[in-house]
Amino acid sequence: MSISVHRNLAILLACLVSVIVGCGASVPVVRAWRPWVQTNREAIEIPLRARLLTAVSGETQPLVGDEKPREETIKSELNRLLVRRGFLISDSAFEFKVHLKYKTMERDKLSIESWTSMSYVGSQGVFGGFTRSRNWGATLAGVIAGNAMSAVSSHKAQKTTMYVHVLGLEMSRFAGDVIWKSDAMWDAQDPNISANLTTALQTILINMPSDAELIPQVPEVDDTRALNFRRLYTDGKWFSCPALPFATVITNKTRGQDTVVSNYDAAKGLFKNEVPDFEARALVAFVDLVQTAEVALPLGLKALKDPLNQDNWSAVMLGGRYRLLPSNDTVSVLMKLKGNQNGYLATNCWIASDDKYTEFLRKVSQWKQAVADYADVFKKQ
Repeated sequence: MSISVHRNLAILLACLVSVIVGCGASVPVVRAWRPWVQTNREAIEIPLRARLLTAVSGETQPLVGDEKPREETIKSELNRLLVRRGFLISDSAFEFKVHLKYKTMERDKLSIESWTSMSYVGSQGVFGGFTRSRNWGATLAGVIAGNAMSAVSSHKAQKTTMYVHVLGLEMSRFAGDVIWKSDAMWDAQDPNISANLTTALQTILINMPSDAELIPQVPEVDDTRALNFRRLYTDGKWFSCPALPFATVITNKTRGQDTVVSNYDAAKGLFKNEVPDFEARALVAFVDLVQTAEVALPLGLKALKDPLNQDNWSAVMLGGRYRLLPSNDTVSVLMKLKGNQNGYLATNCWIASDDKYTEFLRKVSQWKQAVADYADVFKKQ
């Protein structure tokens, strides 16, 4: 066989390997960002449609000046997430008061690393979480993320400026007695607490009741400005939500090339190739979903038999219903996320038909029952 034939065969084999590797999905090793959260009890005493008075107060060190603008921003996001769960916000005739306290502190961190580590979560998350109706999806995601092993091989010692963000959410009756409290805390290089505020608040609020029939409202992106939206809000940005054990990037750039420009079909309002059938007008819905989703559907073949098997989480689906404004169209959106070493990449984001979305909900119901059966480890009396 000639040298040229050998060379051609080698090139063909390399191409085949790259195609096979590129088409496959792998379980990520970089866990999703999530705050440390402690909740003293479930919010079982708070009925849906209850009227809430909200208040926000806090301080940001070492920044100086009036905190009022920041407090108003945080309060607006808190109100938005409470309303979409089924509560009413009222400044006068209220039944419960919700007080969110926050604090940001600066600290210097000296890091010296040289080890191989495996992280895990304690038994409390397993024993207490799966039997709850409201936060089972987030609990499972935490277990999967905690069981993910990542090898660290590094030698470094450096002093960096970090910030500690703390949230404390208290809910009290009209009379003033506190009936529910939850705290969250996380480290960040950004002194702006708003950077991860949506996911942090959602992680706290998943222990509260939620009305599944409520449809959140989001702005509809102008098809002719969708490219601008992606560059401003999604390209290269990683998102986390309570339902996913690993971080997600919605849109990405490849090898320094701006693939967004060449892939966008303005006439149809679709991004092609990089993210197939990416429906531009629902971009805000996709961004919201990867920050607030409480349940993810793993697509592994053995997911129903072994929910904790990480191989099942190499590809997942998210879904939700949204009302797009100003068109007032109610749409069902689905996202398929494919794993690689760093996290999930959205490979399909589309507005689904009623039949497809109903099928997704049916599979989620099966998945929820499978998790409940798996966690049913105690003898019945």
